[in-house]
Amino acid sequence: MRSYTRGIKAVLSESLAAGARAAHFYSTYLMP
Repeated sequence: MRSYTRGIKAVLSESLAAGARAAHFYSTYLMP
């Protein structure tokens, strides 16, 4: 169970990082 919650936290943090990169990409290239 402990490793299960740790996996969820890893997935959430990874998706947050991907979202931050996507937001940076959009704000940099699509809305100058």
